[in-house]
Amino acid sequence: MNLDFPTSLKVDVPEGVQVAKPHQKKPDAVTLDESKAEFAVTFTPAAQGEKAFTGKFKFAVCQDEACSPVTEDVEFKVAVK
Repeated sequence: MNLDFPTSLKVDVPEGVQVAKPHQKKPDAVTLDESKAEFAVTFTPAAQGEKAFTGKFKFAVCQDEACSPVTEDVEFKVAVK
């Protein structure tokens, strides 16, 4: 992962959930290095149940000749009790 690229995570919020910061950039990362990125998604649910989050993770992968921007779909579920 190219650390000079403007890496970001944008989370699409499911209904009944508030996210403190749905669009996070490099300074918001908990961990960010050449091999790993970790963002904390702090949220408040309005009700119990399984909440499905989706979003986009943008970063760049570099080789000797050039860097290629990449956008990956992300998905995670949280069981709210």
